[in-house]
Amino acid sequence: MPIIDIHPPKTALMPDDGEDTLKRSDRDCITVPFSGDSGPGTLSKRVGITLETVVFKRVDGLELGADIYYPALARGALLIHGGSHFLLTRREVPMKHVKTLLKRGFLPVSVDFRLCPELPLAAGGVPDVIDALSWVRKTLPHIQRARPDVQLDGTQVMVRGVSPEPHQPLVFANPTFPYIKYYTSDYRKFLEQQLTNIPLFPQAAGWSSGGQLAMIMGFLAAEKGIKPPEVIVSFYGMCDLESAWWRTPLQINWAMPYSEDDLLAGVEDKPTAGVSPERVAGVVRNPIADNPRGRFAIHVFLKAQMVPILVNGLPTRAKARDLRRAGDETDYMAMPEPPVEAVRAISPYAQMLVGHYHIPTFFAHGDNDKEVPVDQSRDASAALRASNIETGCTVARGAGHSFDFRPEEDPLHTGWAAAQEAYDWAQRFIDTE
Repeated sequence: MPIIDIHPPKTALMPDDGEDTLKRSDRDCITVPFSGDSGPGTLSKRVGITLETVVFKRVDGLELGADIYYPALARGALLIHGGSHFLLTRREVPMKHVKTLLKRGFLPVSVDFRLCPELPLAAGGVPDVIDALSWVRKTLPHIQRARPDVQLDGTQVMVRGVSPEPHQPLVFANPTFPYIKYYTSDYRKFLEQQLTNIPLFPQAAGWSSGGQLAMIMGFLAAEKGIKPPEVIVSFYGMCDLESAWWRTPLQINWAMPYSEDDLLAGVEDKPTAGVSPERVAGVVRNPIADNPRGRFAIHVFLKAQMVPILVNGLPTRAKARDLRRAGDETDYMAMPEPPVEAVRAISPYAQMLVGHYHIPTFFAHGDNDKEVPVDQSRDASAALRASNIETGCTVARGAGHSFDFRPEEDPLHTGWAAAQEAYDWAQRFIDTE
């Protein structure tokens, strides 16, 4: 059995970044207050950067929020957080990337979406990020914001990636476990400038599970009548869900034993759009022992259950008992492979092979990634190249998963250079405007 070397975090999942509106201890199941659709949102600051929180969608009794980080002279950047599809919130966007985007002249907008396993990916996260793209294009430029001096042009939506064409929407999604150190340079000078007539380019890029969502949005948005992202950047994204990798159980030496009842304890009664591991004195507790929700991110590797859970979701403990009484014999610890059509519907690589994916896409991946193999990006880029779709791929030598956030995953210090290469690659198309 392959052994995956994923260590419990030595530091906080998202270390304290200073001037945050929320206390970290309040984020086990997080609810961030914000305004309704009719008025401006609430202004706050993170690391000296002004952000405004508004609502972009109401569904299942949830208000899905969007955090707008205000720069000077910006194009929009749509940020999609990661967390293996099971964890984190719109506030778990790494500020290192937010700051980089601000410096490069983007307006970062970080959004929530409904998580798995309460809903299958196709019923929660996928429609939500597509609606977020539509909202950024059509609604955001016209709503009453707390910063009325920032004027946005919704006809110019950019999703970050590779393309010789202008007006390329760029979608960013965050890594599964962004253990990062923040650099707290002062960006107030950006915010003090008068911002007028800013073209809106929501960048679409994806990290890990977020990379998968960004690419799914790329090929499904048009089916919903929404202009898809013109360009996508995928950082170590999940591309090929039919790969044998997802069907191979991995040994995680530090994982503690757990039962089916333990597993289902993390499933909420209703869909949720924001879950973060509890923080105690700045340190994340063991995700198996102390956080039922965090167990999903381990279970999908330990038992090779990523694809079945993304396609089917999981029931609550009470629902599972009801199903058993009704004769259902499903083993939720080891669900069978879903129908291939359902898998391909959320597999970007499958769509590339059959010619349904037309979005220029750039891939950045580490060649020592033990969570999402580098071949996921290499093969996807090759498939696009074979179809004459604009693409590029850079491999960070010696780097593991989340190499652009976790120093221990970048021992040769090649990771951030790869990230900057992706930014530079997309920037050249933006700067033609």
